[in-house]
Amino acid sequence: MRLPIRSIKGRTGVVLTSLALLALTVSAFAGGPASAVSEVVSGKFDTEVVVGGDCDAPAGICATGTTTGNLKGTFTLRVAEIIPTSDTPTTGVILFTGDGTVETKNGTLRCKNSGVLQTRDHGVLTSLCLVTGEGTGDWVGASGYFQVDGTVDLAAAVATGSYKGQIARP
Repeated sequence: MRLPIRSIKGRTGVVLTSLALLALTVSAFAGGPASAVSEVVSGKFDTEVVVGGDCDAPAGICATGTTTGNLKGTFTLRVAEIIPTSDTPTTGVILFTGDGTVETKNGTLRCKNSGVLQTRDHGVLTSLCLVTGEGTGDWVGASGYFQVDGTVDLAAAVATGSYKGQIARP
């Protein structure tokens, strides 16, 4: 049975368009070209929270410490902004943004961090660090993310927890 040429062109066009959109979506999700090497990252962190003094962050709050796992090294967060919400008086939860770095033996990974922190009770911390590609060494052109979950003991000025995510390198 022969199908009309117009029918085949229509179906082929839909299939080709769908495949092109799928390729663009996958490329955008992976954070770059198909040749990028993507790896799942995970590990733990232990940081000291510094307010004022040696902290030159715009909001006057920094965190420095160590990371283990795939991103083994020294972690630094410079808090740029603290944002209370209308619910902060009830929940004790604030939003924050900042710049994060992980100094590894093979270079510096840089990310933009956004998160939430409960400033009382359990001190729950959750944030998302989006890799900017502005790193050094092995991290030049990297993209992806890692999610941080932990707790902050404000009285002791320490934060501990874990991270997980996916990072692609060209």
